[in-house]
Amino acid sequence: MSLTKVSILIAARNEEHNLPVLLASLAQLTYPKEHLEILIGNDASTDNTSKLIAEFAAFFGRVKIINLTERKLDELLGKTRVLENLVRHATGEYFFFTDADIDLPKNWIEAMLSNFNENTGVVVGITSMKPKSFLTAMQGLEWLTAIHLMHLLSKIKIKSTGMGNNMAVRKEAYLATGGYAAIPFSIVEDFALYKAIIDQGYGFKQVFEPKVIAYTIPPEKFFEQRKRWLKGAFESGSPLLLPALLQACFLPIFIILGFWQIKIATLIFVFFLLFHVLNTAFMERKLKITGYLAFSSIFVFYLPIAWLMQLVNYFLKKKVVWKNRSY
Repeated sequence: MSLTKVSILIAARNEEHNLPVLLASLAQLTYPKEHLEILIGNDASTDNTSKLIAEFAAFFGRVKIINLTERKLDELLGKTRVLENLVRHATGEYFFFTDADIDLPKNWIEAMLSNFNENTGVVVGITSMKPKSFLTAMQGLEWLTAIHLMHLLSKIKIKSTGMGNNMAVRKEAYLATGGYAAIPFSIVEDFALYKAIIDQGYGFKQVFEPKVIAYTIPPEKFFEQRKRWLKGAFESGSPLLLPALLQACFLPIFIILGFWQIKIATLIFVFFLLFHVLNTAFMERKLKITGYLAFSSIFVFYLPIAWLMQLVNYFLKKKVVWKNRSY
């Protein structure tokens, strides 16, 4: 593939604790610098975010910093406002989206670009958490399991969702949608863009290969993050909402079934236990990663409990507060 100009777009709001890892991973990308530009939107940060990105720009070069003040009432909301501003300054033929709390693989650009063909409008990579503790292993397995499902659905041309921390979009496809200025606002802006591109007739690909694995860290406010996801899923009608709701309802249904048909309940439990162990073993082998299999037998308990708690939390208070802003 001939080299083409690529723009990496990053929205940052009070990210001083997360940025060092991201900036270090950006510095070690193997894609030639002369074909690469990095645009960082400093979204009214009040910490040392502006200082960190200014130092990085001085060191790396080919970095554009867009400083945004608090929004006016007639402007786009939240992250969509930042990304739309970055796009207006981007000169690449492909837009690569990632977040401030991501550790990118060094061959990220080349690996994602290799999955575009003539009609592909959007390519989605893999994001997980490293299994350094029980909680990161559980959340990492959750991300990987969901992304594996997304990959399998994409093989039969069923769209699922985008991921704004590891996603590449053809510039032509972005412009065809009218961009975030034209797409109806969603608190899950990555899914909104992903869906809008596909609705324009462009192809999509959910990649499941080692070179596109990026790693994130646990969110400081787990339930706020998940409430944002659920709110976006309900409002947008994401196809991933169904498996999420099934997971949330699994535990109470399983407990009720256990009182009446303990043998059937036991068989169901064994089935899901074996499924998660075998699926984790497959993913580790496919992606050339390790450390998750040891936690896979516990994952069968974590998943329904975590999603039941998320659903209860969502319905108790639907208002979402993210990055100190209410939606």
